[in-house]
Amino acid sequence: MEAGLEVSDGARTRVGCASHDAHRSGPQVVGLLNDWLEPSLGNLALRWSLVIVLSTSAIGAGLLALGARRLPEALESI
Repeated sequence: MEAGLEVSDGARTRVGCASHDAHRSGPQVVGLLNDWLEPSLGNLALRWSLVIVLSTSAIGAGLLALGARRLPEALESI
């Protein structure tokens, strides 16, 4: 950790719980998307279900990166 930047135990717990929930619900979401897409896409439904889940993960990572770019400015104003 950098000097002056501390993370509370509560924040660590929330991030850990969110990560656990995502790992637990990911296969369920892929299965639900697969069932929803199968009538129209047939055998390709599983592939597109995985693409959708991966895309939302990539969008989330991009938003986190955008937020991280502004973090030093926000910390200076505290």
